[in-house]
Amino acid sequence: MEIKEANAHIDAMLLQTRQNHMRLTAMTDQKAHILIAISAVTLNVSASQLDNPMLKWPLLILLVQAVITMFFASLVIMPTLRLFKSGSKPEKLHSSFATSFASLPYDEYIHLLEKAFQNNGELYEIMARELYDSAQIIVNKKFRLLRYAFISFLSGLVVTLIAFVITVFAA
Repeated sequence: MEIKEANAHIDAMLLQTRQNHMRLTAMTDQKAHILIAISAVTLNVSASQLDNPMLKWPLLILLVQAVITMFFASLVIMPTLRLFKSGSKPEKLHSSFATSFASLPYDEYIHLLEKAFQNNGELYEIMARELYDSAQIIVNKKFRLLRYAFISFLSGLVVTLIAFVITVFAA
């Protein structure tokens, strides 16, 4: 990245983008937590009523839906871990994500950090890489899995309702 000197406008844009990513991550995680809580309650209530022969199939469908929803929602909040391979020594710090330097010895990390502080372009590149990496995790992991959790939740409710109506009219 070719940036000669620090610029307040660039700093403000990078800070605002980082704050937006943090808010999106928090919102996504909060929605996943809500889906997990709703599914856990649904699971408990459904399991306690399984002995009712009229509700058996709708409740089994609801149980399956709750487990699938909890699975996808749990994946949303599960951290992504990408570490450098031990033995590989990076020539520069690529991101300020902890996973990009956690496997480095402290002295090596400090050396790479000092090197980055001497070059504004490299420092901005590190910040830009962090924004890019976090956006990839938000969009390609969290949003996608949260969508699957919501689809599971909503389709499970619809199928349960259909099964319940069929069961009621068949009786």
